[in-house]
Amino acid sequence: MDFKLRLLIYLFIALLFVLQIRFGLFYRPEFRPRTLVEIERSAGDLSALDKKARRAYSPGAMFEPIEYEKLNGSSWLKSHYEPGQTFDEFAGSYGGADEKRGKLYILPLGEFTSEAMLIMDKLKLYCSIFFNMPCEIMKPADFKFRSRINSHTGKPQFLTGDIIKAMKKLLPGDAYAMLALTMTDLYPASSWNFVFGQASLTGRVGVYSLARYDPEFFGRKRGADYRQIFLERSLKVMAHETGHMFYMYHCVFYKCLMNGSNSLVETDMTPMFLCPACLRKLGHAVKFDPAARYGRMLEFFESNGLSTNAVWLKKRIEYINKSE
Repeated sequence: MDFKLRLLIYLFIALLFVLQIRFGLFYRPEFRPRTLVEIERSAGDLSALDKKARRAYSPGAMFEPIEYEKLNGSSWLKSHYEPGQTFDEFAGSYGGADEKRGKLYILPLGEFTSEAMLIMDKLKLYCSIFFNMPCEIMKPADFKFRSRINSHTGKPQFLTGDIIKAMKKLLPGDAYAMLALTMTDLYPASSWNFVFGQASLTGRVGVYSLARYDPEFFGRKRGADYRQIFLERSLKVMAHETGHMFYMYHCVFYKCLMNGSNSLVETDMTPMFLCPACLRKLGHAVKFDPAARYGRMLEFFESNGLSTNAVWLKKRIEYINKSE
């Protein structure tokens, strides 16, 4: 057999193997709940770190392990195969951010309401704090992609794959990643009802929608706390989808920002913060002082009326800075 043909066959087999391991493409086993020992070890060996770093990457009774048996049948882990990713697995395959590509970009896509535009600057600021990188808002893009009318909601939807493909051509040279933001609902494939967002790990681009975070999308009235809820949901999906572009998989250890979500209810139950394992992954990628980063997040939450998250951050900072 010709050498090139053999090489192509081997590469094809290797690709199939990777697809199976990462996505369970051909055989999709049920999710395997992690043991307490596996959860405790998910952040890796902390013995060589200083005292504050060890506290930052330890739960300290502030992060709850995922209790798979208590999840309802519509939960993400009940319907999706997730391989999981420890810190050691992440660090073994990811070398860190490129110095020449050290900026994050937000790309407005489609029509925006005046209220949605008001939070754009807040998303930009929070993105820079969360990922410890400069963030810039780009000029609105105008490119073609497929769309449909959702049979359940009667609302238009954009196809995420088309958007991601077009975004790769617009990626600035100094961009670590670019995320498109839209007020139009999204779908990843004809068989799916919707998706909150989707990102390409290797392409460094992604798209997310704020459409379903507004009660008016479902024909309901907005409550008195609408602005805070809308902002919190928007911050969550932005940080979650951008986290994927730092090669972070869905978290299977703790209740964490990087948990997968099947519904708005599940999204609302997801924490705003990275668990110890995922926080250490991000720290490995972009380098930061965990307590100082939490302090900047605290200022943001306090100035934007997100008091519950601010209270949690104060306790977390106190825990990290304990002298004993």
